[in-house]
Amino acid sequence: MNKIFYSLLALLALGLGSCQRETGLTNVQTSETTTDHLIIKEVFYAGHAMIRTPSTSYDGGYTPFPGGGGYGDDTDSDSPSEESTDPATTTSTRAASLAKRFYTRVDNDQYITIYNPSKQTLYLDSLAIVTNQIDPRIIFEFAPGDNFVNSYYGVNSIMCFPGKGHDFPVKPGQTIVIVNHAVDHAKDYEKYLDDNGENLKEYEGIDQFLDLSKADFEWSPSTDKNNNPNVPDLTPITPNRAFSTISEAVGLALVRLPWSPATFAEFAKRNPEADKKAKVKNPIHYINVTNTDFADFVAVEIPFGKVIDCMTICPRRRFLMKPSKLDKGFLGVAEENFSTYNNENLLKVMGLSLQRKFDGKGFVDTDNTTLDFEVKPASLSRPKAADKPAEKPAK
Repeated sequence: MNKIFYSLLALLALGLGSCQRETGLTNVQTSETTTDHLIIKEVFYAGHAMIRTPSTSYDGGYTPFPGGGGYGDDTDSDSPSEESTDPATTTSTRAASLAKRFYTRVDNDQYITIYNPSKQTLYLDSLAIVTNQIDPRIIFEFAPGDNFVNSYYGVNSIMCFPGKGHDFPVKPGQTIVIVNHAVDHAKDYEKYLDDNGENLKEYEGIDQFLDLSKADFEWSPSTDKNNNPNVPDLTPITPNRAFSTISEAVGLALVRLPWSPATFAEFAKRNPEADKKAKVKNPIHYINVTNTDFADFVAVEIPFGKVIDCMTICPRRRFLMKPSKLDKGFLGVAEENFSTYNNENLLKVMGLSLQRKFDGKGFVDTDNTTLDFEVKPASLSRPKAADKPAEKPAK
């Protein structure tokens, strides 16, 4: 009898140690079970490749974004070589040397989709999209007591949904689209180039930039020139907690805020390092990193019970560290960092997104990004990009 009793206690302890979500239940969902919370359905962060072939009449250095667009880096399709000083070098030869193709990653059309797989209406009010402080490509070592991976979800950015309780419902089976800028990015970028006196015939790939003008929310600030005033905005809980783009290596989560923005603003006025030394309770923690290569940082504590859904994005050959114990896996649209892809190779990974798997009966939700998601062409792609094959994942 005693053996049975202690065996039951051991099983109970194992259950309590499992990954906890907002419901307080272990979240291992398949099509055979019912998911009762919102899920992250898709994340498109790669962007698209813009290709420019300057005309032979082009004179001067290449500027991919006239006026300083700040959209990304360009790569040259040819290796640079010293210009010939031979008098026999003709104008046509010099013109031919200018017939290069420049590849640039443009990621202004990023988006996230949230889906309601339950049988009841759920609400976005009081929820937020957050990013984890840990870059999964890096192994961080912490001072004793500062490693939060198994203690809470350590957050950097916090973007809050609007609403006061029941203003933004998500009906059963409904997908919500949250974007950087709620505009038609192809038209917007063509206008940008035209306004700067560029020859649009020199550019390829812009026609694949996404039309996100009908999105449900956008996270760009209302002061941004590309912000759509007709689309509700996510707002940072404090000005320094905003994010502008989705990184290629980041923990991403949908959470229920454990405090109001006003309460958090009061915490933000305090000095986290001083509070830590004085042992004053503050959800904004000063984290001491003991690796000599990395600086200390601040992480906002989101209790595991307030995390509704999370995932880990990381290039498939660069993963080193889990941002949180809540996610047992990771996935990226590319094998390596985007910066390592140049020329035509960039085209292989652009236009792809991470999409939650559907097993024929429902969306898979096992708290493991590796198993729950797959790499596919972005679901909101324009028709020409829809048939693009995904890069084969690493085994």
